[in-house]
Amino acid sequence: MNLERVYQKGSSPAHPKFPSFYTFPHVVMQIDAADPKRAFLPEKHRSYSSEQGFIYSDDRFFEASAKRSTIVQFRNQDFGMENCTLQPTIPLDSSTTDFDPAAQFLLSSTIDIWMLDNSREISRHDLWDRAPPRKHLFTQITIDGKGCKECHLRYPCPSASFSTFEFACSSESVDCLVNFWQRKRTSPNGESNHSGY
Repeated sequence: MNLERVYQKGSSPAHPKFPSFYTFPHVVMQIDAADPKRAFLPEKHRSYSSEQGFIYSDDRFFEASAKRSTIVQFRNQDFGMENCTLQPTIPLDSSTTDFDPAAQFLLSSTIDIWMLDNSREISRHDLWDRAPPRKHLFTQITIDGKGCKECHLRYPCPSASFSTFEFACSSESVDCLVNFWQRKRTSPNGESNHSGY
């Protein structure tokens, strides 16, 4: 489609400037931290009763503890918006919305964020039942009661690719626990910010 020509120097029209935007992970799933096969655990659901029957919300559960770690994956679709920033946050204040994140955490929990193999998409609905292998330690964060308020963790995110991370308690963290529910439309919710070249 020659989209790359839009970004060439001296191209006409002039290089467009698009505002950055946020995206929510399409997969948030847990694995047993001690499982060498890294098998996904059954997904937790929130539901409520209605006149039509039980309704299952799209709330997603996050947990990093001595027993479990969480895998998240972002879908990178937009050409030219390929500089990303991971912004891990814990949704704490539910006083202004009908959403209760039910957050639990221990202060000074240290979380390792691993970059995983990004070669294929993880789906909540297919038969791929194992988390991708770790590639390298992306960074390490310490929970201060507000998530990681000043964390802006940059990484490249080429279009038509995936960015997959694992959040796991560090072996150096004696007492480590972070868990909460998150909702796509309720910020903050552990998003990734996409910006242009």
